[in-house]
Amino acid sequence: MANVLERIRKIRELDERRARLKLLDSQRQFDDMNRDLTSIGQRVEASHSRTQHQDAAEVARHHAFALQMEMQRRQQQAQCVKHLELVDQDRRSVLEASRETKVAELVVERAAEVLRRLAAAKENRSLDEMGTQGWFRGQRKAG
Repeated sequence: MANVLERIRKIRELDERRARLKLLDSQRQFDDMNRDLTSIGQRVEASHSRTQHQDAAEVARHHAFALQMEMQRRQQQAQCVKHLELVDQDRRSVLEASRETKVAELVVERAAEVLRRLAAAKENRSLDEMGTQGWFRGQRKAG
């Protein structure tokens, strides 16, 4: 029984480790998305500073570029919000896996304690039996 409980504990630890790795990956992806979002904003700002609004076609080109970048930024921002929800879900999964691991560890510890108590009780019964037999032998010899 102890082996089964120990295996369950190890499985819970592996589940917790997987959940932590998934959370780290989600956070890394979220950070990448934020960097991309920042990059889009920087590209638009750089475009503003480089553009000389002398020609109507140039102004139209720049406006089209700025509009396209704004649309990309909004899409990226929406993806960031959705991905943040996934990160939060992964964080909750880590907490749940951590709790399950702790529960499994407690079960293993308590089972080991029960086994120790049973072994001690068995040894005490054995010693009591040997003592009782010795006492009876002593009574027979004396009597």
